Amino acid sequence: MSWSTKIFGEDLSKNYIFDMQQERFKIFKSQDLEAGNFDVTFEVEGKKLFGHKFILEPISETLKLMLSDRWTTKDEPVKIEAYSYDNFYEFICFVYSGSCNLNAENVFPMVDLAEFYDVSFLKDYCEKYILSTMKITIENMEEMSEFADKYSLKMFMDSIKKFIRQNNREIIKDEKFSVFKKPFIEFLSTIPRDPDYYGNGNYYSDSYIKESEFFQSVYKWAEQQVNMKQEAAEEGFNLLEAIKAILSTILPKIKFGKMKIEFLMKFVGMFLLLTLLILMYKI
Repeated sequence: MSWSTKIFGEDLSKNYIFDMQQERFKIFKSQDLEAGNFDVTFEVEGKKLFGHKFILEPISETLKLMLSDRWTTKDEPVKIEAYSYDNFYEFICFVYSGSCNLNAENVFPMVDLAEFYDVSFLKDYCEKYILSTMKITIENMEEMSEFADKYSLKMFMDSIKKFIRQNNREIIKDEKFSVFKKPFIEFLSTIPRDPDYYGNGNYYSDSYIKESEFFQSVYKWAEQQVNMKQEAAEEGFNLLEAIKAILSTILPKIKFGKMKIEFLMKFVGMFLLLTLLILMYKI
């Protein structure tokens, strides 16, 4: 610890650091080529954006590689083709200042920017924005879960799982259930449905569903998927094999031990029940 820190305290030093950071940010925002002493030029959608390597490179290894002599030609702009000018500008603003302008339209490509350029601070910033502004619904939860999984947004994924637990009954009854993609049905099957999860006051009591109710919805979903395939299939289509193939990765996640045998016999029939159990337990 330096003598100045001992005398004035860390908060004052942090204030000075922030003020100096803001001065550098003002220079960047001015885009004044003469006064800015910029040493890197980006070209995005035909527009030029100037910056400073000493600010950009320590924050992003990807940018460091892009700006190295190996990948760039002297005095030539670095072309950015995967992102829009506005989004890339906000990305560079964040690197300079620790903040940027987010909205419902740009936050998702900004997460992709953060992932591509390996700027974890921006990824965290975007995730917190999503959590504070985005409303999860039955209509968008599949898309949101795919996004959260793709970019490893743990807090967002936890929020989606909580929404599902609180709305289990509405989800299986909603007409959208029949058009969910298989990976999302697999994801839904991993969400706890045990009543123990609903006994601590964290979830709505009427959101609890029996395992048999979930299985019934999943089985009907599988039937519909198979029927669509059957319509497009050639002669000799095997209905039972098609259902088995669709359910093969879902059945192991369903707790058949919590269902009454009478329900299973009545719902799927003896032959199909035995087939499902053979598939599940690999007898």
